[in-house]
Amino acid sequence: MKRLGTIVLISAVCFSLTFGVIGCAGGPPPPSGEEPSGPEATSTAEVKVLENSIYIGQGERSFSVSGELQNTGETWAEVTEVHFDFYDERGYFLYGALIHPEINILSPGQKSPFSYYEVDNPMYASQRKPYSKYTFGVEQEATSPGQTFEELEILGIEPVKFPFDRIDHLEVEVHNKGDSQVVARLVVTYYDSEGRVVAAEHDEEGFAPNQVSVYEVDYSYLESADYSLQFCPHKWSY
Repeated sequence: MKRLGTIVLISAVCFSLTFGVIGCAGGPPPPSGEEPSGPEATSTAEVKVLENSIYIGQGERSFSVSGELQNTGETWAEVTEVHFDFYDERGYFLYGALIHPEINILSPGQKSPFSYYEVDNPMYASQRKPYSKYTFGVEQEATSPGQTFEELEILGIEPVKFPFDRIDHLEVEVHNKGDSQVVARLVVTYYDSEGRVVAAEHDEEGFAPNQVSVYEVDYSYLESADYSLQFCPHKWSY
């Protein structure tokens, strides 16, 4: 069985912001003239982008950014936004991406995927310049614990092939072992052979007490080598 996780819904207490920088060694700083601090520079930061999970795709008419966050602290955290900024070899800003993670409330140690996909206007696609360097940041708020999904048990995972003998989606059979109704989102994170996040998909289901139901989550990523599953609330807390 694949990896599982849980998520809770909680309220904001304080605010912090983390930064990271990736790019060619010895490259110039962004236009501010000050190199962004590394992931460890802000001592109050708890949610961080896992650098080895970042996947950036730049096609002829499309641009994508995906990756994974992890709450490395000892308290719950709410992530409001992940942002990436891209620069040329001289350090000039080219374009950016503001991304909401699939799971915005993270327990200590928990991870969440994030993904961004943009299709360029054909008239301007050729004007998107290749980047030389990029920076990233995470906006987050500390929280207090709330709902978990310990009553939900995964009974089985079945890849469904259609058409042309290719996996179309995953059917995930889940049992609500509890004595109350539950509505939950199932988030599936897809990884390539190097552990980078290539995509994230989700489905939502409601369960009566002791009910068994099936999630159907899209699977259209041929380069995916592995995946993980997590439950989270069916809507964000704000």
